[in-house]
Amino acid sequence: MPDYVLITRPVADAVLIAEAVRKHGLTPFIEPMLKIMPLDVRLPDLLPYQAFIFTSANGVRVASSIINERIKPVYTVGVNTAEMADQLGWSSVRPSKGGLVELQGFLAQENWTPGTKFLYLSGENVTGEINVPGYDIQRTAVYSALKVNSFSDELLLRLDKEEIKSVLFFSARTAENFVSLLREHKRTDTVSSIKALCISDSVLKSLTDLPWEDVRVSETQDRDGMMALLEKSR
Repeated sequence: MPDYVLITRPVADAVLIAEAVRKHGLTPFIEPMLKIMPLDVRLPDLLPYQAFIFTSANGVRVASSIINERIKPVYTVGVNTAEMADQLGWSSVRPSKGGLVELQGFLAQENWTPGTKFLYLSGENVTGEINVPGYDIQRTAVYSALKVNSFSDELLLRLDKEEIKSVLFFSARTAENFVSLLREHKRTDTVSSIKALCISDSVLKSLTDLPWEDVRVSETQDRDGMMALLEKSR
């Protein structure tokens, strides 16, 4: 039987991660810990905003379903979100490296006129707000990431057979829900043969009280960084 790499991202993102995992000669197992639900929102008048900000591919997907005009600049956290914006027809996509801190620094260097308005389209739960001195950045939530309330029977079987060798965690909420469900299903002991691979230190903090075989953090907060970490952990 194959040794599985468990992917905990929402379905649309997990499929992309699974492709990358296969390219590394490994077998992916998709078990989303969050379900993306678009919100019934009424966007503000978009005319006053000079650019949009996205910190997730899900934000891009949902916003693209309700915004037709895609000429204004788009700023993103990381190249993966930028790639989604490119694919969905945004004509001027400007990715930053790293997380929110790096994005704020990148925006500051763009030298927009003081008072310029940006619309940050996000999920309901964010790790932090975006603040750049002199800029007017307003956030509107366009989707909700709901926690799933149970593991699938197949995942429980794979855990019991010790076939899950690595788990990829891309967010703290995902990690927190995974740990919560491990406890609910009385499977916390199964992680002793599993490596937890985290995209950031904030994700790591959600996992530290379980007996993992190993816990590692990616050098960069993006898909490429996580794939490099997966390769190193083999």
